[in-house]
Formats: sequence, C-alpha cells, structure tokens
Amino acid sequence: AFASSAFAAGSIVTVSIWDKGKAAMAPAGDAKPMGMAMMSDAEIIEAMKTAPMGIKVDMAEVPAGDVTFNLTNTSEVMVHEMMVLPLADETKQLPYDAEKMQVDEKAAGTIGEIAETDPGKIGTVTLTLKPGTYLLFCNMPGHYMMGLWTKIAVTG
Repeated sequence: AFASSAFAAGSIVTVSIWDKGKAAMAPAGDAKPMGMAMMSDAEIIEAMKTAPMGIKVDMAEVPAGDVTFNLTNTSEVMVHEMMVLPLADETKQLPYDAEKMQVDEKAAGTIGEIAETDPGKIGTVTLTLKPGTYLLFCNMPGHYMMGLWTKIAVTG
C-alpha cells in the first residue's frame, strides 16, 4: 500500500544546474553551438565533455503523470532557470534567436518553467506529463547554446 500511495503522489526529479563560474560565458562567441540537433550526435557528445555549463538529473526516465522538478542552482555567480519542453522530433533544431541568444519559448512550445533562480538557491515546479521525450534547458541568454540542456523520457 505504501508504494502505491508514493506512486500516486507522482515522481520527484532532482535537478542540478552548474557552470564554471564567471569564465563560463567567455567562449560564447567562439564556441560551436551545443544546442540540440545543431551538430551531429557524436559532435554533441564530444562538445558536452568540455561544456562550460550543464544540467544534471537524478533520473532520466519517469512514469507519466505528475512530475515535480526540484532544481538547485549550484552556480556561485550565475542566475539560471529551467524550461520544460515536449520534443516531437529530437532531430529538429529548436527555434533559436541568435541575436538574443535564446530559444523562442512560445514557438518551441514550452509547457512549464522554474523562473530565474539565484546562485545557491532552489526552485520547484510540478507538471502533469504525458509519455514522450522532454527537454529541460536554461534559456538565459547563451546558456542553452553553451550546453545547459538535457532530455528526460516519460513512459506510459
């Protein structure tokens, strides 16, 4: 009975956003864009090894239903946020405004977010998710392109 009531309460995903401090944005003008589908899968895997910022989740797969994301911004200097976006096609680039250095959230179809979170602070959001693949990313200027994104699978 205890396990089923815990399941009914939904899943909790612990999210950690990190960066390499003040120097994290220094390569922004020279770096290859590390946004999803902007390079080959092999290139992205290689680029992410040295990315100046990123996002880590404690589980990459959760059951459909209520999912709570508990975010910790581990940065000492940068404000971060976390957007949640269902992915219809993982091979397609997100609508990206290069001038603003941000994903067009409305055009992309973002369904929820944890708003700007100061360094060392936490944020939370609970969403009801259907089966599929979702992208978690920071949309502060330049952060998505610098590697601050990951995918999670929601199973049926």
